[in-house]
Amino acid sequence: MTEIRRTIRKHTGVMSHNKGKTFEEAFCKFMTTDLGYSKAYTGHNMPSRVNPRGIKLDIVAKRKSKAGELIYKITIGVILLIIPIGLVCYLVMPKTDENTFILLFTIGLILVLSGLALIIATNYTIEYAWVECKNWKDKVPIKEVEKMLFEFNSHNHSKDKRFVFRHKYFVSANGFVDNALTYAIDNKIMCYICNDNKFEFVDW
Repeated sequence: MTEIRRTIRKHTGVMSHNKGKTFEEAFCKFMTTDLGYSKAYTGHNMPSRVNPRGIKLDIVAKRKSKAGELIYKITIGVILLIIPIGLVCYLVMPKTDENTFILLFTIGLILVLSGLALIIATNYTIEYAWVECKNWKDKVPIKEVEKMLFEFNSHNHSKDKRFVFRHKYFVSANGFVDNALTYAIDNKIMCYICNDNKFEFVDW
């Protein structure tokens, strides 16, 4: 009988884990299709100032910041314009060695600066999102939101500089207790619930 109970507990735990994993993967997809993130993935271990083993974060998502997106679009526009403009200048200006050198030097300089701008826009203007998911039958209590915020702050005070987290999300399958939602909103945590297999933003 004891062995049967252990087996039941084991399989229940596996089923619970699988349901949680499926829930997280569904929100990952939602973040890339509806929230503008370029990538979202599950199960990342984050360094913590107070926990040497780190924090197992449910989801990490990333996207270009608005500034990065603007730099990227402007740079692509410049690259697309400079080549035909350079060709027109070459056809209409007097053909001297000095003019050709100035034109090629100018085009080359603009392309080099554009390349640097693309590198900056792609690698140094990325913002990350910290996401906690609870696929529970009950509403999320305030202690879980407090725990998430504590872990978020403990990571930000760690020495890990690989991730700059700009946004915080808490996703619950069945909603939040009132004081938990109030606490989350007061601390700029974006809350989502799952309603009819669709994720919905909640602010009260």
